[in-house]
Amino acid sequence: MITSTHRTPLWVVIVVCAVAAGLLVGTVTHVTDLLHHGLQAYDWAPRWLNLTVPFARRHLST
Repeated sequence: MITSTHRTPLWVVIVVCAVAAGLLVGTVTHVTDLLHHGLQAYDWAPRWLNLTVPFARRHLST
């Protein structure tokens, strides 16, 4: 068995948790937006653009 007495520094744990929280918020936002607006929210835009810019839908429509 390999054992280690090394502990991860607290600042590293905080940074990793902050990045994970940001990724979780972004994922939830994208999924919610795709479920609400569908895959093809714009008629003029290609599919890859519709999938990558969900926030622009709200800003462009106002």
